[in-house]
Amino acid sequence: MAQTWLVSDRKLRWARNADRVLAPLLPVLRGVLPPREQRSEQPEKILVSELWHIGDVVIAMPFLAALRERFPTASITLLSKTHARETLAGTGLVDDVITFDLPWTFLEEDKRSHGRWLLGMPGLVRRLRRERFDIAFDCSRDGRNHMLLFLSGSARRVGFAFGGGASLLTDAVPVGSLEQHRTEDWLRLLEPFGANALRHEAHLHVSDAEREHAQEFLRRGGDVDGKFMIAIHPGGSSSLKRWRLESFEALAATAAGEFGARILWIIDPKGTGIDATLPEGSIRARPATLRELMALLSRCQLLVCNDGGPMHLAAALGVPTFAIYSWGKPEWWHPVGGGRHTWVRREDLTCRPCAGHCIFSEPICLTGLKLETVRDALRAELGAIQ
Repeated sequence: MAQTWLVSDRKLRWARNADRVLAPLLPVLRGVLPPREQRSEQPEKILVSELWHIGDVVIAMPFLAALRERFPTASITLLSKTHARETLAGTGLVDDVITFDLPWTFLEEDKRSHGRWLLGMPGLVRRLRRERFDIAFDCSRDGRNHMLLFLSGSARRVGFAFGGGASLLTDAVPVGSLEQHRTEDWLRLLEPFGANALRHEAHLHVSDAEREHAQEFLRRGGDVDGKFMIAIHPGGSSSLKRWRLESFEALAATAAGEFGARILWIIDPKGTGIDATLPEGSIRARPATLRELMALLSRCQLLVCNDGGPMHLAAALGVPTFAIYSWGKPEWWHPVGGGRHTWVRREDLTCRPCAGHCIFSEPICLTGLKLETVRDALRAELGAIQ
């Protein structure tokens, strides 16, 4: 099982203590906010909770496809952050998206105000209960998310029996192996329904109009049809995932100088790489929307990036990816799209994964990753795909 939070004795004690407090209150909660009665074996409305980042939503896509296949007549709603609506547009995997930000679903460096989400919670609970869901799924192993499923009033609530709050679920799935990919974790949530879920790949949708808009942007930047184009995205959601900017500049020089590639340099919303020194003929892009980013990526033959959302988007668009990993485990979190995926990381570390809580004064998984190691791996990749 991919660990969204790392297991420790302290966290397990916290979860057990929370369960002890919850146990006598559960009958009261059931009386005040009773779950709905199950209508039939064939659900009419299903809720799926994936409250984290872009890559997490893309990784959940095979489960959403399997869910659609298992319950073809049900309406599926995703509870997620605002990016999910753009990410999944045109895929047909969900019928609606309810957006909400919870403070424990952000990295430490990007925490949100607790007051705002507390004020918004009553409205969210009312909205969820109005929908009258028959089944709700959550893959996080987090007791706080289990509580949210309970508050939704769903007749059946499916999650993993770990991390506290298992009593809030109707179908608590055993944790199982700690070594399988996150997608396999999602698919295991269908076990209570006797479903041998088929493994689906993640396929995102970009419209013809969006592709043409991206192509026109590239033409204006000097792109010639048929030119081997590499996108380089040096940004990332966390400073603990962003490799040195000057190293990405060096990779751009290698790809352009040795392989004749056109470089599409993608600047993230934070402005990462806006003043980069690039090979002549490079095209700089700062997409205004997630859809614009997806359309640009779809026109490329390779994406070079850090481990993060753009990597998952590109792979689900069928674009090969070359990623620098820091503290994340590709065995748990590699992309699930149809594109070829190659990764580079320091192999001499015993502190991985750390879930972004670095025990050193600097992220040695990145600062100690040598440029020549990555550049040699990129040369091999470019030679293989050209």
